Amino acid sequence: MPPNMTPIPEDQLLPPRFLVALQPDRGTVKPVEIPPPGSFKSKVTQNKRITAPGHWQDVRHVILESHDPALTYEPGDIAVLWPENLKEEVDSFLDILHWTEIADTPLSISNMLTGKQVLTRSDPPTLRTLATSYLDICSVPRRSFFEMLKHFSSDEQHVEKFTEFCTIEGQEELWDYTTRPRRTILEVLADFWSSIKIPIEYVHDIFPAMKPRRFSIASSLKVFIP
Repeated sequence: MPPNMTPIPEDQLLPPRFLVALQPDRGTVKPVEIPPPGSFKSKVTQNKRITAPGHWQDVRHVILESHDPALTYEPGDIAVLWPENLKEEVDSFLDILHWTEIADTPLSISNMLTGKQVLTRSDPPTLRTLATSYLDICSVPRRSFFEMLKHFSSDEQHVEKFTEFCTIEGQEELWDYTTRPRRTILEVLADFWSSIKIPIEYVHDIFPAMKPRRFSIASSLKVFIP
């Protein structure tokens, strides 16, 4: 590094990467869903597990029903599904973080460096729509999650635990706490709810974005579409 520069301390909280601001002046606006480009709506008529209950692999047979005439696919194509979190999970998430009262207030989200608006799955976005269809609050948290979480806890014992999870020596304990039991971000927040207070400015920095789920297509257009 140049002589006049020093490394950023590991315990220093960096500024948020996105500018997130409430817009109460817009009043009550019903968000409009923004579907992914090239997508179409379909109905899930079956979601059946086909591996044994005790098997480590969760393989499912999902049947989708759609009457969209634009639906076409070729052998070897995959179906990409954009999931949503359950209402009960979203309500619990908002309640734990004390965001329920502002959950439906319109938000303005832009990149801190470029100033460009961040596209989500709704317009305008709200904390409720983010928790429903954009933030992966039911995924297993990574070490980076606890690296951020330790800055937003008022309990010294909790901060000490989060810091330990981020060390090389604490990786086995982190594995036993999160990966082995498949404990989700929402469940972690519920465990430490009493000391956690996250500013909305860091909502995109601390919570990962939801990724689409990909499934192999095992049907034929010649059979299922007249």
